[in-house]
Amino acid sequence: MMNEPILSLSHIKKKYSSHLVLDDVSIDIGIGECVGLVGKSGCGKSTLMSVATRMIPCDGGSISFRGEDITHASRSAMMAYYANMQMIFQQPIDSFDPRRAIGDSIMEPMICRGVPRAESKARVIELLMRVGLPEDYAERYPHEVSGGECQRAAIARAIAMKPMLLFCDEITSALDATVQKEIIILMRELIHENHMASLFVTHDIALLPGIADCVAVMAKGRIVERGTTSDVIAHPKSDAAKELIDAADLW
Repeated sequence: MMNEPILSLSHIKKKYSSHLVLDDVSIDIGIGECVGLVGKSGCGKSTLMSVATRMIPCDGGSISFRGEDITHASRSAMMAYYANMQMIFQQPIDSFDPRRAIGDSIMEPMICRGVPRAESKARVIELLMRVGLPEDYAERYPHEVSGGECQRAAIARAIAMKPMLLFCDEITSALDATVQKEIIILMRELIHENHMASLFVTHDIALLPGIADCVAVMAKGRIVERGTTSDVIAHPKSDAAKELIDAADLW
């Protein structure tokens, strides 16, 4: 049985012009649960994440966070929710200010929420070490580190304020296979350590056994299959899941 939902998307619809990108999509994420959202490029999964984070509005349905309806919450009202939601992106370097040292970027959300500077600096070092980076990386700039190192720094920033919910948007797709596995192991550890919930979006179903408790398979704007990760991979029912598994290099 799933834990109490921290995020509920109910009957979500989204159109671009006359094209229905999301067609009656419902998904729940329980407290401390990692849900893998998988599908081919163009199936609607990134749009669903953008709707879930209120980066774009939906055209139908509702969004609930911690039991409160945020479907039409104002931008100012959403700021309070964003303290408990964080997002990690596919291209981490694009989410960092190139003119600021990595440590300053990791420290920024703490400073913005009133954490004293000295405490924030000490926390940055702790975070860097936890994600596998030496403390001197706090002084480096985004262009001075590798893609995998930059993604580790982005993860450190995302967990700085101990959010309840992480959105991970194709966070390993720009990395080589070895680094992918390292990032997946790190994310699994952090999710469990901090009892965070996560929506992990990917086109590669082979990543999900290492991190996701359950899987929702998307195709053409709809959820076509869902279940525990082991069940979906061992006994896929939808054509979409079977195609993803056939194309995957399962670990």
